[in-house]
Amino acid sequence: MSAYSRWVMKRSEAETQYTVVLRAPSAARFFPEEGFETRLNVPAMDLESVRLRAFTRWVNEGGNQIPRELIVEVRGRCGSLDEAATKFAAVARPIATILGFVANVMVGAVEVHLAYDSTPSHEERAFLETFLPDERGAVMVGRIVRCDLLYAVVAAMIASGGSSERVSRALRQYEMALRYWYVGGEWLALSHLWMAVENLTDAVVKRETARLGIDSQGLAISFGIPLDDPERPWGQTLKHETESGSSSVAMAKRTAPRATAGTALSMDSWSSIKLRHML
Repeated sequence: MSAYSRWVMKRSEAETQYTVVLRAPSAARFFPEEGFETRLNVPAMDLESVRLRAFTRWVNEGGNQIPRELIVEVRGRCGSLDEAATKFAAVARPIATILGFVANVMVGAVEVHLAYDSTPSHEERAFLETFLPDERGAVMVGRIVRCDLLYAVVAAMIASGGSSERVSRALRQYEMALRYWYVGGEWLALSHLWMAVENLTDAVVKRETARLGIDSQGLAISFGIPLDDPERPWGQTLKHETESGSSSVAMAKRTAPRATAGTALSMDSWSSIKLRHML
């Protein structure tokens, strides 16, 4: 194959647009006329300007509009259909986790339903379909997603910088806790909630020290923690106080006056307060 042919093939692959549709059982629902849409750049996956949409599938049953599965659609350019299905699924799953957090209800595992070449100029298209049965029967109890909160949380996630990985892990643990939030599953739910709190602790302390312009020792002193007690190392004590909630309450009180109508708390503070409330 000539260098020109390889260049043409590589350019053709780069210009191929794929759409991947994923579905999940979900108690978090959008109104029929609402949904979520954003564009993302994911340098780690070599993805640019990927469009992500999320909405609820509504069906007419017996003359009534009934909410069913959560649909997440991801569209963008990729090297192959298989690559798109893998990468776009990885892009889609975090939004389902965030939806569950915002609505505070269970969102099931997101699975690939369709993947296809959606390049407008192509006459022949690669296509993949995985059979996922439509949701039927009684409708599970759920909540409507407040889109203003959803957009605020996504914006906070993007702005969380170095804490984003810890916040993401905490949200995934929170997602697992919601799946076990039933009679008989309490101990599993609480186990995941505690792991979520542990993931958030360092992020909350880091944010609070940056906001106050002090180091972690200064933060410990502000909470009345002695630095010279050999039986209670101040570092461990600060972490314990943060995880137990007493320090988080103080942090929340300091941060709350700065929040105004239409302004969301930062993801670090919001997650800590919400997790502590469920515990």
